[in-house]
Amino acid sequence: MKKFIPFIVCVILFSACKQSKQGIVQDLLEAENSFEKGKVSQLLSDSFMFYGPETLNKEGYLSRVDSLKSIECQSSILKIQVSDSIVKTEEQERSIIDSLLEVTPAIIRKKTYRFVDDKLQSITVDSTLYLEEYFKSLHEKVIPFTFYVGDQYDIEDDKEIFANIKKYLSEYVSLPASDKKEYRHYAHLQGAYVSKDCAFYRKLIFRGKKTVTIVDAIFGMSFASGYELDEDIIRVKTDKSDLLFEIKDSQTLIGEGFAKGTFKKVN
Repeated sequence: MKKFIPFIVCVILFSACKQSKQGIVQDLLEAENSFEKGKVSQLLSDSFMFYGPETLNKEGYLSRVDSLKSIECQSSILKIQVSDSIVKTEEQERSIIDSLLEVTPAIIRKKTYRFVDDKLQSITVDSTLYLEEYFKSLHEKVIPFTFYVGDQYDIEDDKEIFANIKKYLSEYVSLPASDKKEYRHYAHLQGAYVSKDCAFYRKLIFRGKKTVTIVDAIFGMSFASGYELDEDIIRVKTDKSDLLFEIKDSQTLIGEGFAKGTFKKVN
């Protein structure tokens, strides 16, 4: 009996030290949020698979950590449910872009974690919530930001922007509200606007902060001109008199006078 007692004590201590499945999941997210690939690797089995927007093996999943690090993407557990063999979670994802540009709503992913012994065998993304709303908000917020970077640094390559994303974001969000509003207008103006009810002008094509091409509605002839932005009003120069357009939203301009009509963005 005396020899059996130390054995029982060892079993109890081993069971107490053994990591729970919930603990393994929480440790994984902590390692991912710290971008520690070594710790992430230790928690995954050699045959680990990730089934989400793309299917990844262990090597591919570890490479994903570098991508998350470039935008400081963090995940937090909103809900967790543990059964004998699996752990189910709801996790919110936020990157530095989402946080500083106030992109809402945040993406929420429902995941299932499966195990082999004390390591993760697979992670499956069962569903993703608010994806469409998130990308709509991201599109609206990122376009002015990238226009600002292009205007200030003459950079259009996304890779160059991401290389110093924190610096550019910090500068952009520190701008006065009036400057950010102006960049929003300039950014969303880029491209073509078409009218079906303006008698004299059919299309406006904006390029940069000064140039606009006007297409008339009678002969379909086009000519280049300049424009100025004053709050929500666009003043387009012509050889006779200036044309005025009010910015109603990011997709719509309302013309006045000879340009009276509604112009909708087409690209």
